[in-house]
Amino acid sequence: MDVMRVALAVSVAWTGVAVLSALLMQAELAMPGISVFLLEGQAAPALYIGVTQIHTNAVHSALPATLLGAVGCAQLARRHPAGSLLANGLNMSGLVLVVLGTVGAASKVLDPLDPFGPWAEAEAVGIALAGVSVLVALMACFRDREARRASAAWLFFALTLVGLTGWPASLMATDPDASFHDTYMMTALWHGVGGVAVLLSLGLLCVVARGYRKRLDGRVSAVLAGMIALSWAVMVIEQARLGLAGMPSQYLDYANAFSAAQARASLAAFLAAGLCLLAVLRLAVAPRAPEMAHPVSVF
Repeated sequence: MDVMRVALAVSVAWTGVAVLSALLMQAELAMPGISVFLLEGQAAPALYIGVTQIHTNAVHSALPATLLGAVGCAQLARRHPAGSLLANGLNMSGLVLVVLGTVGAASKVLDPLDPFGPWAEAEAVGIALAGVSVLVALMACFRDREARRASAAWLFFALTLVGLTGWPASLMATDPDASFHDTYMMTALWHGVGGVAVLLSLGLLCVVARGYRKRLDGRVSAVLAGMIALSWAVMVIEQARLGLAGMPSQYLDYANAFSAAQARASLAAFLAAGLCLLAVLRLAVAPRAPEMAHPVSVF
């Protein structure tokens, strides 16, 4: 079984769920009244909340394990002789992460309106799973010089988003009455963390592409990583400003005073999604480097 292909295929499916649900929400939030979420011709706030939770569960539970952990394990396994004990162990670990991430997220998605009810006790497990997955992805990105070169730009801009995410995190940590926890400040914080994970994922995929002998120009990677980080930063900043202004999170509608900042945040989100898609397509269509002929075959 090709664990890398399995991990990538499952990751693509969960990425589609996460991105589609996010774009649906952003379409409604960018232009209130466009009426994306309707039931029998009436606004359906419960449907909006359900899609929000589907997005949250896919991002929190499935993607870290499948896109970071499982792909990272498969990439590390490729650096060892096929059939060796270490390679087999890494591949098996990758499959376990695929199953755990998919089962955990799917169980929540099947009951999106009450995602943290019966599964509340599993949140600690999900956090631990995400932490292990990030560590595995970083190990794959730092495995050798070639991996470091392929992922360097992506990891650099991921660090810039880590610094930016510290702003809403510090505001929430120093909030005496926890008034920010039900506002867009929380949304800004989680989206900042998500941006770091996205850049790390794209860096890992560049390492995987290099493993398939794809030719990738580092300068193009740097430009794409910088543009994605900038768009994501604008979204996080605008959402943090909305949080400072007291805009509540997870509501379908909002006051007109918030509309300009929300429109800017949504525009940045659409731009970031488009640039991420461009980065993935670039990896898919990148040509392979020609195989070097063995000296014996030349003579």
